[in-house]
Amino acid sequence: MIKVKKDVIYDLDASFSSKFDGGSRTSATIVWGFPHIATYNAAVCPSATSPTNWDNAVMCDQTVAIKRVLFGNIINKQLFVSQKQKAAELPTINSTLDVNAGSTFYSAISSEAFLAK
Repeated sequence: MIKVKKDVIYDLDASFSSKFDGGSRTSATIVWGFPHIATYNAAVCPSATSPTNWDNAVMCDQTVAIKRVLFGNIINKQLFVSQKQKAAELPTINSTLDVNAGSTFYSAISSEAFLAK
C-alpha cells in the first residue's frame, strides 16, 4: 500500500475485504496507526492476513465509522513540535475524554508528522 499511513480509505463496496483478510463485509474502512481502534474493536477491525502487505493497517467493517480530523490555521506550529496528541474513540459526537485518562484509553500520535506538510 502506498500512503496508507496518511489516509483513511473508505471501501464502499468492500472489494478489498477478500484481499485483506478473506472476510466478507458490505463496506469497510482501512486505517493505519491507531492501535486503540484495533484493540477495542478486534472483532470488527482485524489485521490483515499478511500484515506487511498492508503496512500493518486494520480494516473495520460497516459498524465502525472512522473520520480523519485536520487542524487548520495553527498560529505557531513550533508549539506543537514533539508534542503527542491523544486520539480516542468516543461513543457520541458530544462525548469528551478526561484530560487525565490513562494511556490505555488513547493512541499517542506525533504532531511532527502532521506539521511536516
